Order: sequence, then C-alpha cells, then structure tokens
Amino acid sequence: MRAALAASLTATGLAGSGTLLIACSGGGDSVALLRALLDLRGKRGFAYALRVAHVDHGLRSESGRDAAWVAALAASLGVAAATLRIDCDGLGNPEARARVRRYAALADAAAAAGAAAVLTAHSADDQLETLLMRLIRGAGTRGMSGIPAERPLAPGVRLVRPLLRVPRDTLRAFLAEREQPFLHDPTNDDPSRLRARLRRDVLPVLADVRPGVAGNAVALAEDLRDADHALAWAARGVVFPLSRGDARALPAAVLHAALRRELDAAGVPADRRNRDRRRAMVRACRDGSGAVRVFELAPLQLRVERDRVRLIRGDGRGAQEQPPRPRRRSRPRSA
Repeated sequence: MRAALAASLTATGLAGSGTLLIACSGGGDSVALLRALLDLRGKRGFAYALRVAHVDHGLRSESGRDAAWVAALAASLGVAAATLRIDCDGLGNPEARARVRRYAALADAAAAAGAAAVLTAHSADDQLETLLMRLIRGAGTRGMSGIPAERPLAPGVRLVRPLLRVPRDTLRAFLAEREQPFLHDPTNDDPSRLRARLRRDVLPVLADVRPGVAGNAVALAEDLRDADHALAWAARGVVFPLSRGDARALPAAVLHAALRRELDAAGVPADRRNRDRRRAMVRACRDGSGAVRVFELAPLQLRVERDRVRLIRGDGRGAQEQPPRPRRRSRPRSA
C-alpha cells in the first residue's frame, strides 16, 4: 500500500515540500490514508506537511461525536486538524448537494492552509461501486470513466485520490497491523442507498467470481477516460455548419463527441435519453437521405438538410456563432 501511495504522490508532484490537506471522515479508508502519509513522511523525497480536515454535514446525531474523534486522533498523531461544518439544507438530491458543499468547504480550507492539494481516500472498491452505479443508470463513455485520480478543485488547489488503485481489503489489513481503530458510518449499511446495497450484495459475489475485480475496474475506468479524451481531441476540428459529405466521412464516434460538446456548452443534460437522441442525430447526419430532418434539444435545434448539418440556438444563431456586438455610434467631428 505504501508503495502505491508513494508512486501516486510522486506522479502527481506532491511528494516534495508543501502542505497536503487530508479529508478525514474517521472511516477506515481515510484513517489508513492519514497513517500511511505519516509513515511515508520524512522518508527520502517525501517532505510534505500535513493537515486534517473533517467535514461535519450535521446529517446524523453522531456527527459531533465523529468530529471530536477525528480531532482527538489527529492530535494524538501530532497533526493540526479543523472541523468544517456545512449546511446541507436545500432543494434537490441531498447527497449531491452535500458533495458539492463538502468539496467547496475543503477547497476553502486548503486555500486558507496554503495547501496545494486536498487528498481523499477513495479506493479501488469505490471505483468499482461507481462504475456499477453508472452502468445501472445508463452512463456513456464519460460516466463510465469513473472517479478521476485527480482534478482541479479551485484555483491553485487540486483534488487528488492517491489510493484509487488500492483495494479496500488492503487498507483494512494496513490498519489491523497497526491496531488502529476507525469509525463506522451506519449509512453505509442502509440498503435503500444504491452504493450500500452494491457493497453488501454485489461486490462480494464479484470478488468471489474474479478476485482482483476492483483493480480491473480501475484499469477499465482509466482506459475509458483516455478514450473519452481522445474523442474530445479528435472532435475539436469539427465545426458546425458541417457539410453532409464531411459528416459521412467522420467516424460516428467523433461526430457524436462533437455534438456532445455543443450540447454540453448549451447546458443540455447528458442523460441516457439525450444520449440516445444524439445517436439518432449522428445516424441522420451520416445516412444517404436528402430529406430535411429537425431534432430539438432545447435550447439547440439540429437541422439535417440535403447538403449540410446546422446547429441553431433558440435565438436563431448558429451554435458556434458569437452574439453580434452592439455598434458604437460615431461621434460628430467638431468643426
């Protein structure tokens, strides 16, 4: 495990001097990350400073106890810690809302601490669970690329997941060797939550059928992420309006990626229904029919005409046109 952590920190440029902020819930994965980072610190090439941040969502009666436990653990290990309390009230999906506010709080804490990165303890099993959830919900290549190993979190701050290739069992064994206790979140046992149900009922079966399946999921996600980036790169040169001849000459996947880029920019949801409609658009662009066909995906309209393909906004402009600039009135010259 320490070798995987060291390799990740080196690859992401975080091994040297600087401050790393660890998001620690008190659960087994994040406690293992904290202990492993402390074990590694001071070794040759690893000279970072550590700080701990615990996010108290206030959603459970035990949340105050959990915050106190993490603070005590950090103090016993000689690491400065802060509790970030967030308000999760509001409309929409409560889990999604909590996630957005949690990362916003962590970004602010990192900026205040001068940390270049926030580290979370997502494991290979988390990646497998995420891929299964997205498969069930009908994700495409982007969704099936899973949890990224790193991404920008805020200006000057990255979110890095250095344990993403490490199975959860390895993290538990690491803690057992050190007789290190950790907290258990009862929401992880709630079968009404899809992730919890997959963790309880599906992952053990998959691991029995194919030991190491979580590692395979990580590799698949990385391959799909690379493929998705390659498609986006190939689609950069596709500009609308597009001739039907050029549309037919393009690989269907590249044309699909170009349409997805324009729809994303217009705020069209990337759900399964719209993905199926994009596929219908691609088929229409590349077939031999000369009939005019119109596809509505508000605020965009795709018009497949005899000789060209056009994307039109609700205001009548082409999808890649800029709004007209107001003309400046010329001042009368003085006599």
